[in-house]
Amino acid sequence: MNQEKIGKYIVECRKKKNMTQQELAEKLGVSDRTIGNWENGRNMPDLSLFKPLSEILEISIAELLEGDKIDKNNICHKSEEILENTINYQTEKNRRKENKYIFLICLLSLFIIITLNVNTIFNSDSLEYLPLIILGAIFIFLGIMNYKGNISSIHWYNRRNVSKKDVKNYGKLMGIGTIILGIGMIVTSILQLFFKLEELNYILIFSLISGIITMLYAQFKYNKGIF
Repeated sequence: MNQEKIGKYIVECRKKKNMTQQELAEKLGVSDRTIGNWENGRNMPDLSLFKPLSEILEISIAELLEGDKIDKNNICHKSEEILENTINYQTEKNRRKENKYIFLICLLSLFIIITLNVNTIFNSDSLEYLPLIILGAIFIFLGIMNYKGNISSIHWYNRRNVSKKDVKNYGKLMGIGTIILGIGMIVTSILQLFFKLEELNYILIFSLISGIITMLYAQFKYNKGIF
């Protein structure tokens, strides 16, 4: 879905109706700044505004999403294509929103852990574990993203053979492996802060082996190899 093309088409249709951004905004119950963002291609109108916006501009919803007039003889084919693009756009938009919340939750959890154990963590002998805790939190965040189907954090070369139908399952396995790594890092670091036992490093070793095996399995099963 081409946001810039849609934005230019909204401008064109609005000017044909001799309306200002403010007038269009009042009709839709939004701010003129929102209209400006649509017309500049910064973002898209909410799904709930597609119908009223189309009615005001006297165009079809299909033409609004295409960003151009559609030939009546071609409207069926175009409508199917536009619907698919709209679904993909909304899915990606929701995924990005969810990822922001996940990142904030991970960041907040890390902040709480550090705050509750500030004296222990910032003891000169304990600072060595802080980078591992932070790295673990990053791994967990990336793992959750992968598990939810967003595999963009995995280099394209390492997933180039994954078919579209396998992306979801591939992401889940890679996500589980990455989360195992992150949890192992954080748990080991926190326990070491309090107990200082060498045996606790076996937790980290076990999580590293488990996580790597899980990810290698995903690579061989869905990518037909590690690289």
